[in-house]
Amino acid sequence: MIYFVYADRAEKSILAPVIKIAKERKKNFREVDLSSVIDDLHLDQNLSKIYDYTFSQIEEDNVDYAVVIGDRREIMFACLAFFVKGVKI
Repeated sequence: MIYFVYADRAEKSILAPVIKIAKERKKNFREVDLSSVIDDLHLDQNLSKIYDYTFSQIEEDNVDYAVVIGDRREIMFACLAFFVKGVKI
């Protein structure tokens, strides 16, 4: 499975063409909008929730690859979970 991970609408629009191709090729993938799964994403106290959420989803969905976009600190916690679980980023 491939995970497409972003934290806001602007990042989603950048990934949209790649996600469209994945849909057309019927690839097994999931879009993860961190802002929709973590309340008050911008608060520093929620950064560990991003790691915990991503870590648990990796185990649940058997993720092979992650396509990640973003330059904000939130995305780094998702990447850390992918790294720890051995998912190719």
